[in-house]
Amino acid sequence: VCFIRDITERKKIETDLNSAIAIVETLAASDAAQRDDLRALYDTSKRVLADHPDYRYIGLIDADDRVLFVTALPYGGDPVALQQRELAHRVFRTGKANVSGLFQSPLNREHVVAVSVPLRPSRPSIL
Repeated sequence: VCFIRDITERKKIETDLNSAIAIVETLAASDAAQRDDLRALYDTSKRVLADHPDYRYIGLIDADDRVLFVTALPYGGDPVALQQRELAHRVFRTGKANVSGLFQSPLNREHVVAVSVPLRPSRPSIL
């Protein structure tokens, strides 16, 4: 739990999180996502990150807890372990966007917040 005293800072955080959710929802609705073209979705995600330097990486996780890609790593490289498994399961269970608490990224040891949205029911996965 994070307690923020300054209302201006709280509103900025809310705005940033809502923007991140909108961006990831847009990716989830993209042609690449709808066609199950994971390489194209990876490439599109990389381009989105170039326009949003505060975002660290985007990943795709399937319902079997497999990380299908992470933009911080080369496409098709060695698989990485899923972090924040309970968050992923909550998104699959509810079908709604979710925001994690602060945690340390296993990729770069930075403290991050994960914003997760369901991709679509026919291919249970989350961005």
